Amino acid sequence: MVVEGMRRKLKKNTLMLIGKGSMQMLVHDFKLFEMKPGKTIAEMSTTFTHLVNLLKALGKIFEEAELVKKILRSLSKSWEAKITVIFDTKGFIRYTYDELIGSLIAHEMMFKKKVTKKEKGKKCIALK
Repeated sequence: MVVEGMRRKLKKNTLMLIGKGSMQMLVHDFKLFEMKPGKTIAEMSTTFTHLVNLLKALGKIFEEAELVKKILRSLSKSWEAKITVIFDTKGFIRYTYDELIGSLIAHEMMFKKKVTKKEKGKKCIALK
């Protein structure tokens, strides 16, 4: 009972702070959310989580599958192969948001490690 009262008060205070127009802007931002070029999965996840938390504070309810689907749709084209694997092996419905982000970060780290190894294998020659 006390927790519910605190939630209502937080929601009211948050609405007063950002206003109803801002709520519509946040919903709009959520709909248009996508991974920005040059950003890592961790950076994208931080931005997305912040946006979702603001919306939750205003009373918006999200299903886990909705968040997972949104992240998968928001990834850049370079992630298409990984998205296909996710759908083929486990299916996005079974992933939690945290599992998905963890899987994507692990994949990103392995990819960067391979790229670094390839770059180290190349020899640099100074030309005069």
